[in-house]
Amino acid sequence: VFHLTDKYLGTYITHLNFLHGKTVKESTDEFFYKDIVKVGTTQEEVTLKNGQKTNVESFVLKVSSGDSISVRDYTIKLEEKKGTKVIPTTPMEKHIQAIRTMLREKKT
Repeated sequence: VFHLTDKYLGTYITHLNFLHGKTVKESTDEFFYKDIVKVGTTQEEVTLKNGQKTNVESFVLKVSSGDSISVRDYTIKLEEKKGTKVIPTTPMEKHIQAIRTMLREKKT
């Protein structure tokens, strides 16, 4: 979860074990806009525990101190367009675009 304020970006990250319905890990952070040095995404193929390969998108945010957060989206599905597989605009990408827009406003 990302929370945009006037001065900082607040985050809440949790790892949920869907099989057991339990939260495995939780963290919260605050990143002041003036300290953020990178916002980016990457796509990669990962192998799940059952051996199935899937594509995931990762969001990365880094600050001047060297601290960073990374969030993976396992729900991404490639779409076929004119014989080429493309990555659709996911809900996570829409949030990332909002964060980038806010950073541009705060850093200029």
